Amino acid sequence: MDKQALFQELGELIQIAKTNGDQISKKEIISYFEELELNDEIITTLCDYFLEAGIKVIGYEKQEEDRQETTPEDIGVIAFYEEELRQMDSVSEEEKEQLLQRFLKGEDVREELIESMLSDVVGFAKEYQGQGVMFGDLIQEGNIGLLEALMEIKGDSKDVKAKVYHQIRQAMEEMIMQQKGSNAVGDAMAKKANRLDEAATYLAKKFEREASAEELADYLSMDVEEVKDIMKLSLDAISVMNTEITPAK
Repeated sequence: MDKQALFQELGELIQIAKTNGDQISKKEIISYFEELELNDEIITTLCDYFLEAGIKVIGYEKQEEDRQETTPEDIGVIAFYEEELRQMDSVSEEEKEQLLQRFLKGEDVREELIESMLSDVVGFAKEYQGQGVMFGDLIQEGNIGLLEALMEIKGDSKDVKAKVYHQIRQAMEEMIMQQKGSNAVGDAMAKKANRLDEAATYLAKKFEREASAEELADYLSMDVEEVKDIMKLSLDAISVMNTEITPAK
């Protein structure tokens, strides 16, 4: 199920619950979304979403913790990444370390190394979830933090994996801090434009051509329209598009 279909079904189920006295059971939610191969985390996120919409969830009690509202986007992104990770071959910590050492020696294993650490990015994003930044944005920042870390590490550096993990976390923490500042909207948009430009540079090297808006959106876990909007604000990034962007009237 794609994210758009998920959002539509969430809205439909909320309307059904409203006609049933503003209530629905946890079992009904699980049954309705069984094709998502739900785990405990996704079930909790779904139930919390219904509670936040004013729907009583029979058989579920919200845990008391300092979390902000769950969004449909969060639910869709979590389900999407859980499915992606299930389809990927698991990589042990020892294998990650071996890939890192090969990368440091100059072997062309960047793609394998990035893929092996995607589960770590998702895991870190889960730790920072509920602090004012959407889950998809945390993934986006973590992915770019991973990319930046791999671009910076050189030679036989010690504790390389720890340094990579630190930069992934730091990217997420910086995004959270920016989001919490009500007067930092402009700065956050500028940073997104810089991140987009960095991602465009990386994908251009990977594909040996300029990346399209769709490819950038897929890599950064963003909507294509959001990517185009950011490009309109950054003249330096417009050249990465394969489709024409008309100025906003």
